[in-house]
Parts: sequence; C-alpha cells; structure tokens
Amino acid sequence: MKKYYVWEVWTGDGKYIGFFLENEKDHADMFARAYNGKVVKAVRYTEV
Repeated sequence: MKKYYVWEVWTGDGKYIGFFLENEKDHADMFARAYNGKVVKAVRYTEV
C-alpha cells in the first residue's frame, strides 16, 4: 500500500468537490476560491 498526500477541496457550505495531488496546490486553491471554499491537506492510500 502506498501513502500519498493530497489537497481536498470543500465548498463554503461543507460539500466535497474533489482532490488534487500534493504538488498541485495552486489548482486546489483556484477551485476553492471559485466555490468560496477551503483546501484541506489529507492522506490517501492506494493498493498495489
């Protein structure tokens, strides 16, 4: 199992939009601003 960090994007009213990989923080910030939301760092796991 591989562990990686992502940026989750949430709207201002608490709805989940999606996620971006750790090196795509600029894209996550753009989406969050567009939806008046926030960006949260999270951990995801993948099966190998």
